[in-house]
Amino acid sequence: MEQGRWNTDNTDEQIILSNKETQETNKHKKLKKPRNSRNNIKKNQSIMKNILKISALFVFLFIAGKPTLNAQTTITSSLSDSTVTIKTNGQCGECKERLESNLSVMKGVKSATFDLNTKDVTIVFNPAKTSSAKLRTAISKIGYDADNVKADPKAQSKLPKCCQPPTN
Repeated sequence: MEQGRWNTDNTDEQIILSNKETQETNKHKKLKKPRNSRNNIKKNQSIMKNILKISALFVFLFIAGKPTLNAQTTITSSLSDSTVTIKTNGQCGECKERLESNLSVMKGVKSATFDLNTKDVTIVFNPAKTSSAKLRTAISKIGYDADNVKADPKAQSKLPKCCQPPTN
């Protein structure tokens, strides 16, 4: 070997050997699994209890938040649609046609049926798009009473004479 020159062959072999030794050493090392301490377990239990409390609160608010209904109104609902029955003062076939056609074109209303014998309007609607209160207001603006909501006087005066309620 000459003086002042590096012996690259020897160095390369040493580097290769040291890399192999490092790989062998790493194979034999065991990975330690983290252990849950008592504090972590208690923390997780506390989080779960809080989740249960919040869930119970939502269920309670959902059940307690349902509106109270008067004796004249019936509401039933499926997964997406609700049905409401509203007492009106419609009297004839023209009233039936007017109520059904005006309510059927409202946003969220699937169907509207007026029963002349009972004077009830049964409406199937999407509660995400309208409400029973809005439906009562709409009936009032058509010119008819809707449960406890009185008919709009201007709209009622525009009804045909046979459709207007008798004056006392």
